Amino acid sequence: MSSFKVKSERVVFEAGPAGRFFKVLERVVELEGIERSQFIWPQGQSVIIVAFTPEGKAVLIKEPKFGVLRELYTFPAGTVEEGESPEDAAQRELREEAGFECSRIEQIGELYSLPDKTTGTHTVLIAEDAQKVSKTCEALEVILLDPEQVADYVRSGLLAIDISVAAFFMACNHLNRGY
Repeated sequence: MSSFKVKSERVVFEAGPAGRFFKVLERVVELEGIERSQFIWPQGQSVIIVAFTPEGKAVLIKEPKFGVLRELYTFPAGTVEEGESPEDAAQRELREEAGFECSRIEQIGELYSLPDKTTGTHTVLIAEDAQKVSKTCEALEVILLDPEQVADYVRSGLLAIDISVAAFFMACNHLNRGY
C-alpha cells in the first residue's frame, strides 16, 4: 500500500466566520517519490441514516439542492457535531429532517464522496423501527417507500445523490435484500 506524506498545507480561501462555513486548502503531498499539489475542501464527519418503518417502508425526504438547482430525494443526513456520536447525530437528523425517531440504530459502514477533493467521511447507519413523532420537519416532503420503489427511484433518477444511492444498497446488503 502506498504511503502519503503531507509536505505542506496552506489555506487559500475562507468564507464565513473564522472559515467555519467554507475553506479550501492547497496541500502538497509526496506519493511514491512524486510531489503533487491538490486543492482540498476540509470536511468533518457526517451521517446518513437509512431508516425503515416497522412495516418495512424506507423514509426519504425531498430537499432543495442549490448547487444543481433541483429538489432531490435523499435519506436524512447531516454533520456530526462536536462531542456527538454518529448514532446520536443520526437520531437528531432523522427527527429534525423527517420528524421520525427510532429506538435501535446500527452503523453499517463508511463512504467517501469526492475523496480526491474532500476530507470528510459519511457514516452509514440503519434503523428498522422508525416511527413518526412530529408533523413538523425541515424537509420539503417526507415519503415512505417500499425498498423496491426506492430501487425504482434510483433507476429513474429521482434518487440521484451518490451517497444516498450507495447507502441504500449498503442497507439492502446488510438486510440481505437484493434490488
